[in-house]
Amino acid sequence: MVVFSTEFTCHRGTQSREVDVTILREGGFSAAVDVQADLQNFPGGVGAIQIGTGDSFTLQIHVQNTVTPGDYTLPFIAEGGGITKNYTIDLTVLPENSDTFTISLDPSSLTIEPGNQANTTVNVTRDGFTGFDRPERYQRTERRVDRHDST
Repeated sequence: MVVFSTEFTCHRGTQSREVDVTILREGGFSAAVDVQADLQNFPGGVGAIQIGTGDSFTLQIHVQNTVTPGDYTLPFIAEGGGITKNYTIDLTVLPENSDTFTISLDPSSLTIEPGNQANTTVNVTRDGFTGFDRPERYQRTERRVDRHDST
């Protein structure tokens, strides 16, 4: 069995993504396994390079700027000991200028009794976004939020 991420997003252009691949053997199977990208069935402008060898390695997926944004399926073939298995990775290609970021809180909601305090962590996830690259320009501020109900 070959284990790797089955889906990812990539911006077209010079950006590439790495997919970690692990070969797991079951039931006494001990033959060498070769995993290859089925490049003949990749969309035009998408390529893959294997980095490393053995039972754990990385596939680097490249997406040229000529690839039309959209969803694609990338086929891979694993062969070993007379057995052939087919695997796929789902790829979503985004335009070059669609760099984004998301902000989330953990926990996302809090219940605080009067007179007490609580903490939440702010998580920023970047997807190609390189803004805020000078953290010294931004300050952490703590803000006390008081809620008064009038009943």
